[in-house]
Amino acid sequence: MADDIRVCESIGMRPNGSHYGLSLQHGDSYYVTVIACNGARMCSAAHSDGVTIDTTPPVMKYVRDGVMGPDMDYQVFTDIIFAYFLASDPDSGVASYEVAWGTGPDLVDITDFEEIINTTIWRAKVKDGVLEIGKKYYATVQATNGAGLLSDRLSSDGIVVGKSEYVFDNSSTASFFFDTVNVNDNGTRKDGGVGKTYGTLSVPEGAVEEEVKLRCYSLDEKMLNENKTEEGTVSNPIKTKPKQLMLGNYSFLIKALDPLNDTVQEGFRFAKPIKLSMFYDVNNLVKANKKHVNNEVTKEDIDPILYLWDLQNEIWFDAALTCPEPWSHVNRSIKLLEVHVCHLTQFAFFFSFFAQNGLIQFNKDHSIYCSYGAHRSLA
Repeated sequence: MADDIRVCESIGMRPNGSHYGLSLQHGDSYYVTVIACNGARMCSAAHSDGVTIDTTPPVMKYVRDGVMGPDMDYQVFTDIIFAYFLASDPDSGVASYEVAWGTGPDLVDITDFEEIINTTIWRAKVKDGVLEIGKKYYATVQATNGAGLLSDRLSSDGIVVGKSEYVFDNSSTASFFFDTVNVNDNGTRKDGGVGKTYGTLSVPEGAVEEEVKLRCYSLDEKMLNENKTEEGTVSNPIKTKPKQLMLGNYSFLIKALDPLNDTVQEGFRFAKPIKLSMFYDVNNLVKANKKHVNNEVTKEDIDPILYLWDLQNEIWFDAALTCPEPWSHVNRSIKLLEVHVCHLTQFAFFFSFFAQNGLIQFNKDHSIYCSYGAHRSLA
């Protein structure tokens, strides 16, 4: 038992004690030892697991608009706004964050600070009309460490809401954050479907040779049923789907237009690949299968695939094949599909899965029976 900070003193029957005027050092750990004695002067001792002195606040590393991936510059949403962030504290660790949004850096005139724990991604759900179309908004974050010290505030570089188009030239670079399906605040589909999916479009410098306007947005049920938009005809993937199953009826349009007269440049090709990143959710599919069929298929078995509609041949094919060197990647830990795309049209989200035996039923309208070993569904 060490008593180099304070010698052992009796505190009577009090269950706590304190001492002031100490010169504790940053980074050092200190321990409390307590000795209890009974009326027969039989004593025993125990000590705490220690406390480390931390006199420095955490440091905010970054605050970015969107949800993982590249920092977003534009988003379609006007009722919800996202940010992701990170702080570091090598001594006592980051205990919590506080996140707010405003019309400028360090402002909190859209939402007040909200404390969150165990996550570095957050969103603010706002009432219609609060976020103005075409206006930029900023996330501001501060962190608290294990010693209760607060970091300096750090703000994102802002995101423009309600904007689904941008004029690019050869030196431009930008990232869009767009929805592929309407979702409730808790991430469930408003129509009771399979869950949330968000898409991002990143255009690197040099992707276009001449000035062009890119427009991207999700296709709603009316557009799909009528098979047309202002930019031309579209295909309803429910009726024209390929051999893979659908990951919801997610479909969205990315079109290139003449920046002067908005004439659609059908089949527009990029000088460099652009990247589409899809954050997907298959938990509801897996839960439904477990509830009604079996425990065979897990979320790790499901392979999301981004398909592109070939307007001329009227078929869906893997969007990665639009590039001379196809590239796509699935990160199952964060449920992210990334695909390089080299020319544009309509896109839709599908999946395949690997199963051994039995009935696979992902919705009431579609089921498969396999009685002879492993197969990839409908391949």
